[in-house]
Amino acid sequence: MAGELRLEVHDFRSPERWRWTLRDAGGAFLADHEVRLDAGDWRFTAFSDLGRYLRWNAAPDRRIEAEAELVAQVGDWIGAEVFGPVGPALIKARPSAVRVVLPPEARVLAFRPLELARVDGTPLALRNIPLVMCDGAAEPGAKEPVGERLRVLGLFSLPTGGGVLNLRRERHAMSTLFSELGAVRGRAVEMRVLQYGVTRERLAEILKDGEGWDVVHVSGHGNPGELLLEHPDGSPDPVPAADFVDLLEPTAERLKLVTVSACSSAALKAADQLRALGVTPPAGWSGSASPGPVSPESVSAEHALSTLATDLADRLDCAVLAMRYPVVDSFAIDLAAELYGLLVEKGRPLPRALGMALRAVVAAPPTLDCPALSVTTPALFGARALELKLTAPEGEPVTFRPGSLKLAGLPPQPPRFVGRTKAITDASAALAPRSGAAGVLLYGMPGAGKTACALELAYTHAESFRIVAWHKAPDEGTDTTGAFTAFLTDLERKISGLELVHLAENEEALRAFLPLLTEFFERNRVLVVLDNAESLLTSDGGWRDRRWGPVVDALTGHGGFSRLVVTSRVRPAALEGRVEQIAIDALPAAEALLLARELPGLRALMDGRTRGVEPSDARELAVRAVKMAHGHPKLLELADGQAADSGRLRGLLEAGGAAWRETAGGLPEDFFTVVDRAAGVSGEDYLRVLERWTQVVAGGLSAAERDLFGFVCCLEEDDRLGFVLEAVWPVLWRRLGREGAVPEPEAVLGVLVRRGLASPEAGGRLGVHPGVATAGRAAAGQVFRAAVDAELAAFWQAIFDQAVEGQGGQELGEWVVRAGLGAVPYLLRRHAWAQAGWLLGRVLYRDDSRAVAVVALPALRRIAAAVRGGPGEAGTVFTLAWALQVVDASAAEAQLRELAERARAAEDDRTVSVALGELVKLCLGSGRLGEALELAEQKIAASRRAGWGPWTLLADEGRRVQVLAAMGKSEQALAEVERLWEQMAALPARAGADEVVEAWNVRELLLSVGRDAAARLGAWERALAFSDEMLASMRARGAAGTEMARSRFNDYFPLLRLDRIEQAWQLLAGCREVFERHQDGQGLGKVLSALADVEDARGHGDRAIGLERDALRYKYAARDVAALAVSHHNLGNYLTWQAGQVAAGLAHHLAAALVCAVIGGEGLEDSLWAAEHDLRQLPDPAQVPADVAALCRLVEEVPGVRLADLLAALADPGTLRHTYDQIIEAVTTAAGSPG
Repeated sequence: MAGELRLEVHDFRSPERWRWTLRDAGGAFLADHEVRLDAGDWRFTAFSDLGRYLRWNAAPDRRIEAEAELVAQVGDWIGAEVFGPVGPALIKARPSAVRVVLPPEARVLAFRPLELARVDGTPLALRNIPLVMCDGAAEPGAKEPVGERLRVLGLFSLPTGGGVLNLRRERHAMSTLFSELGAVRGRAVEMRVLQYGVTRERLAEILKDGEGWDVVHVSGHGNPGELLLEHPDGSPDPVPAADFVDLLEPTAERLKLVTVSACSSAALKAADQLRALGVTPPAGWSGSASPGPVSPESVSAEHALSTLATDLADRLDCAVLAMRYPVVDSFAIDLAAELYGLLVEKGRPLPRALGMALRAVVAAPPTLDCPALSVTTPALFGARALELKLTAPEGEPVTFRPGSLKLAGLPPQPPRFVGRTKAITDASAALAPRSGAAGVLLYGMPGAGKTACALELAYTHAESFRIVAWHKAPDEGTDTTGAFTAFLTDLERKISGLELVHLAENEEALRAFLPLLTEFFERNRVLVVLDNAESLLTSDGGWRDRRWGPVVDALTGHGGFSRLVVTSRVRPAALEGRVEQIAIDALPAAEALLLARELPGLRALMDGRTRGVEPSDARELAVRAVKMAHGHPKLLELADGQAADSGRLRGLLEAGGAAWRETAGGLPEDFFTVVDRAAGVSGEDYLRVLERWTQVVAGGLSAAERDLFGFVCCLEEDDRLGFVLEAVWPVLWRRLGREGAVPEPEAVLGVLVRRGLASPEAGGRLGVHPGVATAGRAAAGQVFRAAVDAELAAFWQAIFDQAVEGQGGQELGEWVVRAGLGAVPYLLRRHAWAQAGWLLGRVLYRDDSRAVAVVALPALRRIAAAVRGGPGEAGTVFTLAWALQVVDASAAEAQLRELAERARAAEDDRTVSVALGELVKLCLGSGRLGEALELAEQKIAASRRAGWGPWTLLADEGRRVQVLAAMGKSEQALAEVERLWEQMAALPARAGADEVVEAWNVRELLLSVGRDAAARLGAWERALAFSDEMLASMRARGAAGTEMARSRFNDYFPLLRLDRIEQAWQLLAGCREVFERHQDGQGLGKVLSALADVEDARGHGDRAIGLERDALRYKYAARDVAALAVSHHNLGNYLTWQAGQVAAGLAHHLAAALVCAVIGGEGLEDSLWAAEHDLRQLPDPAQVPADVAALCRLVEEVPGVRLADLLAALADPGTLRHTYDQIIEAVTTAAGSPG
């Protein structure tokens, strides 16, 4: 293959007269040609403006074929008349690129379709002969290199009223491509995308980024020579070429490639489609988009477009890939995917990459999605394009960074999203930081795409928010008991340090907290999406649960930076005025046609390619289907699912007609005759048709297919999984008394997907539209629904039992939790209160994390209400209190104490024993060690009276030893552990029926106490040995990830003291990832404190101080009393020894000492000694806090520290005053003593 060739214009007299010379890189002559064109020849007219010529000369009813014929004739003419002998010389040389040198007077040729020249019947573009338009100036100068990562800015601009483009599809495809290059191919690529609200100001701000951009990809509307951006109100803002170059100027030093294309309007495309379908489109679809007939004199458009491309190349010294003609979005997507893949991943030079991409994506024969004009549409400009390579460097090693995964928890983006430009632009304006709005309500009929719009907003604006939280409310008609708590839980998971769930049952406390929540949302940039809110509202817009109103008001009652997006069929009656309310209605006809072409069944009908159907009949059916769906996306999908069978589709359309006749206004007849959406159709009308169509489609299924459809609709959303269907379907089949072999579910599910009743989703789930699911459940009937509930409850119970049995005698902990929670909704519908409560108790026994507790609480409250006054009340109240411990410890303690007192009165020692056990843990966690020890001894006595078995009695002894260890009696505790371990060896391997504990639980309790006691005594290796044995037990039973991390965490201190600093750091980093992923605030407090310890050991004092301050904030939020005393002590050390802030260090040492003295915990002597050391160095004794209030003011300068509240909960004011005075006296006396 030859290198670069030079094709130069000489003696240019006019667009009909010039001379070519072709030379190789060394200047050797290869060919020349005197060009003499006949301006009267129709092919010259077409050559002058091919796009316009085809528009006005191709027959409308066979446009694709007619355009292909005209393009082939013009291509032959260009090859013979414009290139002559130069064409064969180019083919023979096979150059890497051809530098087309155009003097200023000949620049008009840059936007003539030169690549269309056919040699031996094939265009140059498809022979990989890349032409690059240059001005003959000096070679390009130096540019900043790509650097650590290739930076790509994608600009997709569609102003309101600018027509209909499927830019979202192109944007989504490009984002996916570059994400794959990074995640799958290991390339370092950063892509930023702008769509909706793309104003000059916003673009200028991004282009000022100090790092600069390597590639700018621009796609959207625009007249020749300009681009159409947006004004702040969404209206079009035409940007002339010179202004656009000025906007890009700040990134010129790094910029290497600009891609510019104006996409074909979907309205224009729809007009062609309608003509092909035999329907006359409205004038508004094509009038403004179609230029007048071409003439040899009409060259202003090509001149303007040439100016844009050449200005970019000349002034910015970059390569430009521009489109001579508007492109169809499918072609633009395919071309970009091929081009950037070859350029960025494969390292191909730009000219070669473009040639290879064209050969891969140009359709033969041409199609509506890749018309004949596509082959000559892309053109390269600028000398830099000749050898440009943009290989992305190798990426960094894959690491888990939770902070960068802000979209975690969001549903995946839908594969199709068409139109909605005005709605998304208006919503985008409201989401802007300084908009003054606080939220957006997207309301409208079911199935119109409200959720899709919310996802579009979330994904396209995530970069401008620090946190993105998504919550889907239950489907309408399903149980919403726990919806409010679930919403608060999702907020907690996303916003570290936020604690709301414990306030869910205390409206007074909740209302008192809400002003703080409002202030937080005002000052921070958080996006919260509440999807599917209609289930939370009454028909007149009132909240079914009154707690929602104040919380929504709190989230929107500000003029700050956060935003709330709500989707709902019903408009809430009372919303803050700062919430922008946007209707999401049916698609107008142009957008509906665009969506229909993306659906394979309807597309085949529109193209006349449906098997067994005459093309004219197929197109008539397509028109009827699109009209009957009347712009409703889900109705279009259902029609698409029947399109392969014309009889089935006709039946659906007849049923749709009948359903429309039952509505108030009937089916409007003007769908294809108006530019905008037809009025007079309500959401209820569409819902009626959706229900009827669902019934018809389901009615057309076989009996087995109909049963499986009903089964899927009756499942909980999280249970629409392959393994659940495969396991339960055969059992349900037999339960329903069906005859014959059980049909394979995979094959039947394929039918449901093809018919449009279901869709595969991420994670192996099967998605069912809420309206379709509602219709499916109704059609299934009560008997069928009851059968599903019974079998799913039994299925999850069996999984639970198998998980408890486990493998090799060791249970599978995570499956115990999943199965137990999975069975509960079905049991509740069956009113199986006792079984549901028992399962939830077993689940909490294995995993009492906050995440599990908040899921269990709503169901437990419902069970408690149902069994009130009955024999199961005590057990349910205990389980409810157990769950409450995690979210509201004080409420849990009150319930447990009441339960214990009632049980004592009834001489129910078993209940007393269980309740006291939980109270011991609560007192231990809150630092009331003396009370914890007393309760532990009471529990031992109650268990003996109750007749519990040896494992339970051993567990009671172990809990008492745990309290002793927390009180600092480590030697006694370690000896007790060894004694109890010997007793345990004589017990049966598994706990019997007379036990309320599992053997593994007792074993791990003793190992935990032994590990902690050994660590306190400085027996580091022994502590690690205890820990290894405990972790082995946990792995064997399949403990949850957070539980494993909490246990592993305790190894860090022995490792640190053994000078294994890096190993300790690695361990803590892993724990931190787990705690962040699960929003475990208590675990995060501990791990941050431990990381501060490690940084102190490394000599990084400032880092240690920062981490310990963060740790205190988390520990106070979690009310981890003993742990926060440690953090006060450690922070005092770092402030005194590392930062020289003695007064601040003293305050924290005194705070630690006071807390330890009040709770009776260990660490008091260490804190007193540290305070004494501080006092010796303190220059002014007046800096010693005079009383408890002064101490609290000092330490509460650390954000999140609430020492005064903590102390008030631990002791009365007199006790606190007396204890503090004793501490000050002891420290002062010791500091004044010699030595």
